[in-house]
Amino acid sequence: MHESTTQNEQSKQPKIDPKTTDFVKEAPSYIFRVTYSLEEIEQLRSWFWEHAKEAVPDMIARMRGPQDKKKKNGVGGLKKTYTREEAERIVGKWSLYESVLQELVLGELREKVWPKEPLYTCDFGLMEEPHLLMLTCKAYLMPDASFVKPIDDIEIGCTPPTKDEIQKRVDDHLENLRKAKSREHEKINPLGAEVSIEEGDLAILTIRPKIGGEIWKVGLVTNSKMRVVEGGCHPDELRKKLLGLGVGNHKFEFELSEKFGQLAGKLVEADVTIHSILVYELPEWSDSLAAEMGHQSLDQLKSTTFQSVESQLTTQWEQKAGHEAISALISKMQFDPIPAPWLQKKAEEMLQQHLRQFKNDVRKFCEAYQVKDQNEALQRLGMLAQGETYSVIALLSYGSRVGIERSKSEELGKLSVYLHKCVTHLIGNCKITQPKVS
Repeated sequence: MHESTTQNEQSKQPKIDPKTTDFVKEAPSYIFRVTYSLEEIEQLRSWFWEHAKEAVPDMIARMRGPQDKKKKNGVGGLKKTYTREEAERIVGKWSLYESVLQELVLGELREKVWPKEPLYTCDFGLMEEPHLLMLTCKAYLMPDASFVKPIDDIEIGCTPPTKDEIQKRVDDHLENLRKAKSREHEKINPLGAEVSIEEGDLAILTIRPKIGGEIWKVGLVTNSKMRVVEGGCHPDELRKKLLGLGVGNHKFEFELSEKFGQLAGKLVEADVTIHSILVYELPEWSDSLAAEMGHQSLDQLKSTTFQSVESQLTTQWEQKAGHEAISALISKMQFDPIPAPWLQKKAEEMLQQHLRQFKNDVRKFCEAYQVKDQNEALQRLGMLAQGETYSVIALLSYGSRVGIERSKSEELGKLSVYLHKCVTHLIGNCKITQPKVS
């Protein structure tokens, strides 16, 4: 027990306390500086190396470029291993630890501005002195907003799922599970007489249809299964002709309906070979069938399915209702300006994320998103970033107004968790209007 505890303690990131912090207003941003002892920073670098050194070969390969990927690293194509000294020399003494140092700055910044929220940070930098290391970043804080209209009259028209709707979805899902366990076997007449196709049977067919003496390629079928049931057999005129036929060769004709457009009214001459007729059987529900699906009993399967479907539909409703409620909330608020430099930076960041999906091909990206050029894309993404920011500011203001506490030491300290709590509270206090029946 003691050895395990020691290992867990060793695996934790060491706590590094800053010697000084400096938070300077530089409209519309702030400059944040935090200074550490180099001796304490060394503890963090050593910890990071031990926990991240396996990723170093990939980091170096990416930094060296595509040409390096063609070379085999080490013997037998294994990745080359690096010592800490080699990695620091190749990547850079401080660049190797860039991610953990940036998170260190952000952690201290959040402490400094609590309970406000950093909107965006950029321009990270560092300055080394004989015994100290100063880390810096530029920070934009979340703007303020005020309520200019009452918020106790918000209405939404998105109704939560009813028990009947949930049960209908559950029944459909269970039926699909049962169909997946269906069994097919050769159709046999217990009296020994010849069998024929009935509604719902599966027939293995070869069909050579002709229109005007020419093969109709759309209707060509070769040794394939066809369920002889309405909706599963196209065209439906074919289904009607197959009913009552037995195994063997057949010839018949049928006329195409108006669904076939220009071919409507054309006569199809079909040479059909029925290779075999199968019966499609659905198993009856039982505890043993539920066990095949990984459940202890049928009751447990139904209960688990109901809970899963209820959670899924409720989440979908909360997303729709939350979007509608937040839009109504925003309309009742007055926002301080969102810094233009931040919107530009955020739009550029979002654009780079989208471009990576198209391997940085700007033309393909513009075609896919129906924009003229990169500038139009940046304008749209800037508006999207602004809308998302309004939503966050509105929910933070709402939570503060209705007394939802956000404590550093609790889960609600996390912004995403806190915002979800605010959305849940908001839609729970909205008036839900029933949709009008036309």
